[in-house]
Amino acid sequence: MAKRIIQRRYWVALIFLAFVFLFHFLGWLKPVESFISNLFSPLVTKIYKLDIDPPLVESKSVIYTKYQNCLADKQDTEYWQAQAQILTTENQEFEKQLQFKKNQKYSMLAASVIGRSLDTNDQSLLLDIGQQDGVAVGQPVVVGAGAFIGKITEVGDRTSWVRLLSDSRSKIAGSILNSDQSIGVIEGGYGLSVKMNFIPRNETVNIGDLITTSGLEDGVPRGLVIGKIAALENEAYKPFQQAIITPTANLDKIFLINVIINVD
Repeated sequence: MAKRIIQRRYWVALIFLAFVFLFHFLGWLKPVESFISNLFSPLVTKIYKLDIDPPLVESKSVIYTKYQNCLADKQDTEYWQAQAQILTTENQEFEKQLQFKKNQKYSMLAASVIGRSLDTNDQSLLLDIGQQDGVAVGQPVVVGAGAFIGKITEVGDRTSWVRLLSDSRSKIAGSILNSDQSIGVIEGGYGLSVKMNFIPRNETVNIGDLITTSGLEDGVPRGLVIGKIAALENEAYKPFQQAIITPTANLDKIFLINVIINVD
């Protein structure tokens, strides 16, 4: 009995809702809907005003100003982080160079790299010291703990150019630290490679052997580290061997150097 009553109420409610939707669609309920809307409109307006209280809303100009200030703070932070990282890197390089100076009898001048040749065939760096500082053509240039990178080729009053090992016009007498103390000529390959030519074919040379300056050139002391042998070419029909060298110094990332101006 109770189940039948519930079902009857369900069907009555369903029929009632159907009539409501039908009357709304036909527009017969507009007077009733307008009355209800007008009745609750003041209450809805008050609630809306409370939800978007004007004192809590900032103008676009205020928001934009705050955004600009946050952006400026972010840029300042990034700038000082970059400066701190640069100083850390420079200090590490300074320490290497100072240690090298302490262990050698050479007279040296420290300098900063302020430019690089834009010609891809010209592997040269511009330094911030020149003739008035004691720089002269042919002087060797080193970085870090004595890694040889090239020689001075042009000198101005306050600036000078150093030609790197990787330049095709660069030539320096080198020596391999092997059992034969093999000697040869270090040459560049248009910025793409560094090689050692004219190594006697009958001498034993191995990959990984260390190469230094030989001391056979005026003004260039013996024992400046150049690099290690990465590959060898020893053809039976050629009178000499050739070695491809991996330079000790990263020739693309040099910012502080030492010019050896006097070899005691």
